[in-house]
Amino acid sequence: DYQTNTTFLSAYWNPDSFQDAESGLDPSTITVAAGSSPYLTDIAEPIAIIAEANRGVISGLTLEHNTSYYVTVSVANRAGLFVTAASNGILVDTTPPLTGVVTVTDDSENTLHYVSICKRRIKANIVDFKDEESGLAAFQWKLCRKAARSTAVQCTEQGFTTFQCSPDYDCTLDVQHPDDMLLESGCLISSYYYQLHIRAWNNAGASTEKISNTFIVRADEGVSDLLNGDTDIEIES
Repeated sequence: DYQTNTTFLSAYWNPDSFQDAESGLDPSTITVAAGSSPYLTDIAEPIAIIAEANRGVISGLTLEHNTSYYVTVSVANRAGLFVTAASNGILVDTTPPLTGVVTVTDDSENTLHYVSICKRRIKANIVDFKDEESGLAAFQWKLCRKAARSTAVQCTEQGFTTFQCSPDYDCTLDVQHPDDMLLESGCLISSYYYQLHIRAWNNAGASTEKISNTFIVRADEGVSDLLNGDTDIEIES
């Protein structure tokens, strides 16, 4: 398990995890503690909790990035005999994934700067996103557009959409008919500037976002390149 928070630890357990068929459990004896290893209490000494909750929260901590911690639960039966169980470790990851590169390309893998035909699909190469601590968990995309000489930006109506990526997280995203709001007669709209936004999440719940190169849709076939490889138009959303 993973978390970004550095001030508390919590643990849950099944109500049937602790039982005593002879004398029964004494609810007033349930405690939780935290340690840098299972069963240690070097991070937080045992504190009493409400027995019915089946959950213990230890707050006021100062946890370190890229470090694992463990919660220990103890309870006694009515004869005064204790049993102790330790949780699986939880790794604290306070940083988002490292941002990679997002490139919208044509079918020959060349960077796309303009299209002069009706474009019904977006192809993008997504590489070099990494998370050394908790690992990458999910990728999402959205498409945004802006008309020339306009400050108004429109993005896909549903916002970000999750998509699958290969195990090494070098992906090819193929978006077909991305959103009716951004289309006209099934095509991306002429004279609009488009960018693809990619958001990567790690297993601790932190995310980072990268915007692709800008490309423009033109209806006329004879137009020369409108954007060269060193030019981008920032579309803020």
